[in-house]
Amino acid sequence: MHIPNCGSVLQAFATQKKLEQLGFEAEIIDYLYPTKWHFERRDAKDVDLKASRQGPGGHLRYLFQSMSRRILGIKRDRKKARYLKHRFIQTKLKLSPVKYKSAGELRAQPPIYDFYLTGSDQVWNPRFAVGDTIFMCDFAPDNIPRASYAACFATETIPDAYRQAYVTHLSKYKAISVRERPAEKLVRSLTGMSAEVVCDPSLLVDPGMWERLADESSIRKEKPYLLAYIPTYAYDPYPKIVELIDDIKRQTKLDVIYIFSEKNPHRGRGGKMLNAIGPTDYVRLFRDASFVITTSLHGTAFSLIFKKSFYSVVKDAESGDSRMFSLLREVGAEDRAISINASGIDLTEPDYSEITPKLDAWRERSETFLRGALSEAMSGTETDHVH
Repeated sequence: MHIPNCGSVLQAFATQKKLEQLGFEAEIIDYLYPTKWHFERRDAKDVDLKASRQGPGGHLRYLFQSMSRRILGIKRDRKKARYLKHRFIQTKLKLSPVKYKSAGELRAQPPIYDFYLTGSDQVWNPRFAVGDTIFMCDFAPDNIPRASYAACFATETIPDAYRQAYVTHLSKYKAISVRERPAEKLVRSLTGMSAEVVCDPSLLVDPGMWERLADESSIRKEKPYLLAYIPTYAYDPYPKIVELIDDIKRQTKLDVIYIFSEKNPHRGRGGKMLNAIGPTDYVRLFRDASFVITTSLHGTAFSLIFKKSFYSVVKDAESGDSRMFSLLREVGAEDRAISINASGIDLTEPDYSEITPKLDAWRERSETFLRGALSEAMSGTETDHVH
């Protein structure tokens, strides 16, 4: 929720709304992840990243990037985006009364609920958790039930250094659902339990909720546009992604809007960067786009929600990004995934007469899982207070 992208905030918002719709009082534990501890551990584990920041060359690159961000106004825009995200969190989400600034604080004084629910994006990804087991509810008393909704590993293996912790903590869950198909096998190998593959929380709620949220944004774009949302945390698609964007731009004659980007390869050629935006703006920009190209799971999800013409660019079209490709396969939209190494794009339209019924059925199965997990876990309790 506190990581710097809108998708994490919006999926938390969607989860809370769905739980409330099902009749539960939902509260989000205000854990300030990531902390300095996570960044230090992650840098130490990531050899390439660590090396890139060392020595005179690494220091000069850092200074150049910092100066470039300042000149381009990126730092100013990021500050505005953080403010808008913070305001959304404070006004739209129901947070725990206590703000936990570290895992130690949360373990020392854990909030007590009737039920704990873990979800969703990247929560069990060992690359980002780097040994922190808070998102496996390690702080919760053993006698209080817990389940996961659409938990994401974003990997098919757990490093040996972390494996026993995953086995210990996940084995305490009464029910586990995951967001990607490869995670089914991983959960079984860790716990012996079966896992349900469910849709991302953004897809679980009624699409009308996103329409209403988009209407709250003050952003207005009168000209049709190609929306490019190209986060680089999973892999760096530059410079190849520019060729694909150029190809779509040439065929559609659309101007390009980049969101949350440090690069505008189309500056002076019908390209614009929008970085000072918040969650409602993010949703509106997807809703109003004429075409979308993205390397993001939530970019893919919102393209499906608003029935957009779109492509999701994956690192390898054969194995695919375990998050985006799994989502597209579940709804029969595999043709929307293209490899970053593609030589060009032969534009086709998504067949929503096929996609929408599959998405609706998956949404229904996902809600059935959530209802069942909550009902089973809450039987015998007197209140309906869920984290």
